[in-house]
Amino acid sequence: MSDDIQNILFESSPEFQILFQGISLVIIILSKKGLIEMVNRYTESIFGYNADELTGNSIEQLVPMGIHQMSTSPMALHKNGSMFPVEVNLSKFTNDRLLVFIKDIEKPKAEETLLTTHEQLFKQLIMHMPAAVAIFDTNMRYMMVSKHWMEDYRLGNRNIIGLSHYEVFPEIGEKWKSLHRRCLQGEVFHCNEEKFVRANGDIDWIRWELSPWYTASNEIGGAILCTENISERKQAEQELQKLNNNLEKVILENTKELIESLHREKEFSELKSRFVSTASHEFRTPLTAILSSAFLIETYKTTEQEEERKRHIERIKSSVRNLSDILNDFLSLDKIEQGIVTVSKESFDLSVFLECIVEEMRGLLKEGQQIMLAYYGKRNITLDKMILKNILLNLLSNAIKYSNTYTNIHLSAEVTNNLISISVKDEGIGIPKDEQNKLFNRFFRAKNVLSIQGTGLGLNIAKKYAALLNGSITFHSTHFVGTTFTVTFPQNTN
Repeated sequence: MSDDIQNILFESSPEFQILFQGISLVIIILSKKGLIEMVNRYTESIFGYNADELTGNSIEQLVPMGIHQMSTSPMALHKNGSMFPVEVNLSKFTNDRLLVFIKDIEKPKAEETLLTTHEQLFKQLIMHMPAAVAIFDTNMRYMMVSKHWMEDYRLGNRNIIGLSHYEVFPEIGEKWKSLHRRCLQGEVFHCNEEKFVRANGDIDWIRWELSPWYTASNEIGGAILCTENISERKQAEQELQKLNNNLEKVILENTKELIESLHREKEFSELKSRFVSTASHEFRTPLTAILSSAFLIETYKTTEQEEERKRHIERIKSSVRNLSDILNDFLSLDKIEQGIVTVSKESFDLSVFLECIVEEMRGLLKEGQQIMLAYYGKRNITLDKMILKNILLNLLSNAIKYSNTYTNIHLSAEVTNNLISISVKDEGIGIPKDEQNKLFNRFFRAKNVLSIQGTGLGLNIAKKYAALLNGSITFHSTHFVGTTFTVTFPQNTN
């Protein structure tokens, strides 16, 4: 078996330890060199040694004649020097491990009935192994299976013992049958990833290992097949690949459009310089997150690490959204300055519109943050809904970004016959007074937010959008207390 599967079977299985330590029979696990790797508590009681005194030593410490040169009545050696006759049985447990069963034949018959044979032990061990394991005879008929085998392959409560493997799985093709025949001749096979198409069309991705098992006389008694269902991991990898492909497509398409827009920019030289400076800084964080998460996902290979894989996939998605937002800021600025943004006014209920905006922003709120909505005056207005939405999303996202957890963000609106007034108030870090006159400048970022992601374009774009609707944006801010932005538009609701 592979090291991974061995670790599962020998180190991570409480069921194995309960059976191994609780059974009233001397059980010893030997390495292929004949050295003791593990003994159960019953071995300690029979031979008088602690496990630490035996681990790493030769089996001849307990059976002086050795397990391969035993007479018909081998003698065992107690720690105190006394000898007693024993009955010894051997069984191959893995490719490079042996199980040794020793029974003191001087024990009373009543006590012997309490001892469990190695076949019974195997049945219990296999049944409770935390892996999908099946043991077959030389005709590939089932002898033993684990609970996980029945669960992973959705076999329910069906009794498959004695049935042919090919009867239980009629979809098995000649490739597998050939491997089975070669295994029964002594070959060992393994595969880290393979697609298994079930008879009903379901697809399982599995990692598997196939090896022969041997009788005490060292003859092949059948085959052992150990599998792990990696369908969830494979699905996560496919989603990651799809995400990477989409990311590459988005970046290529937006970069192409951005380059074309930059060439049309009236102030191309200055914009290019500021873009390189800003983009190199703002792109670095999400790209680093994407690369590190992609690398870490490669290391999470087990089902138990599924939550870690999902967390890093979500981190990659968030970083892609950040990259898209940055590129959209640049493209929006270019379209506005080229005059290709058209205004399309329509009548709508501003109260309902603001409720939808609040709902859309809930997914961006930090822990404990809330958006408090208040509305006054008339409900129906006439304005460009998309432009208004872009302005409010910008102001609300800034309020969320620059406010701490467990704070409130207030969105309020008042409509009269002549004026629409909408305010966004936060309890955030505020804007230093000596920098407030630069707040709407393109690429400007206050010194107290340089460590927070942003392009310095959002407010500049929002102000230009407001101007398209003959409106304006004003603000009031106190450092470390909070900021209120108010956008106003002329309105005739008669």
